[in-house]
Amino acid sequence: MSTISDKVTKAVITTQARVRDGVDRLTEQPESGLDDAAWKAIWITVGGAAAIAIATFIFTWGQGYITSRLNGF
Repeated sequence: MSTISDKVTKAVITTQARVRDGVDRLTEQPESGLDDAAWKAIWITVGGAAAIAIATFIFTWGQGYITSRLNGF
């Protein structure tokens, strides 16, 4: 029983070390893009919010325009 537990523990530790080494290698290279990932996420979020706001404005304006034209009949 303890050999299975030891093997699982060793596999988990080895996997964690490999993942940690991989992340360290990626963050060492500035062209990897991970050093400014937070800023990219902020710009994507702001851009998405702006796109939703613009689409909402256009939809609201269009709906008001159509409603005003239909009320003239």
